[in-house]
Amino acid sequence: MKTIFLSNNIITMEDNIHCNAILTENGIIKKVGTKEDILKLKDENTQIKDYEDKCIMPSFIDAHSHITALAKSLLIANLSNAKNFDDIINFLNEYKENNKIKEGEFLIGFGYDHNFLKEKKHPTRDILDKVSKEIPILITHSSGHMGIVNTKALEILNINKDTKDPIGGKIGRENGIPNGYLEESAFIDNTKKCMNISIKKLMEAIKKAERIYLQYGITTAQDGLTKYEEFNILKEMSKKKYA
Repeated sequence: MKTIFLSNNIITMEDNIHCNAILTENGIIKKVGTKEDILKLKDENTQIKDYEDKCIMPSFIDAHSHITALAKSLLIANLSNAKNFDDIINFLNEYKENNKIKEGEFLIGFGYDHNFLKEKKHPTRDILDKVSKEIPILITHSSGHMGIVNTKALEILNINKDTKDPIGGKIGRENGIPNGYLEESAFIDNTKKCMNISIKKLMEAIKKAERIYLQYGITTAQDGLTKYEEFNILKEMSKKKYA
């Protein structure tokens, strides 16, 4: 099927950098040129799309970003707009209800910053327990170097009053009892145990991430940090032509 795209602002990125008409056939560009020349090539089944003065140009090739990280971020609650502890509770509750998080699944949030919270400090496990005492919860600071877990998560991670601070890390405590705050290695090493996301959910999230890239005109992306897990998922999606 033929389609002709018209615009007064087409940029080819070739030697003849400007044109005002493009002919495609079955999604492949066959010819670019003037409106008069290209319109001569139409037939009775040709679609004509006139974008007037809107810019048309080749899609972008992304040289370095993190599309798999973006996909994972779509599976966690966004806390970047939280202004206080109540906001954190409300955002987590909203995400929990919308995504039907059940017992046994971790509820994950990302992006809070204690510097911009009304309370000017990190929340504690008691704050997160107001969201749920049955569902384990972990929220990540915007820096990615620290975070908070609720009481249920502390139990699952086997962190208690007798747990020593790991090398390069810190477990927050109040009167000797862990208060949910974890920093550096104490946080980073334990987050790996919390991200128990199914392969099916990750594949669906990567598809959503692809659509976000496409909205910005990016049709080819390089994943800047592909670990073993992400590589296997991308490989599986390619093998199954999951598109």
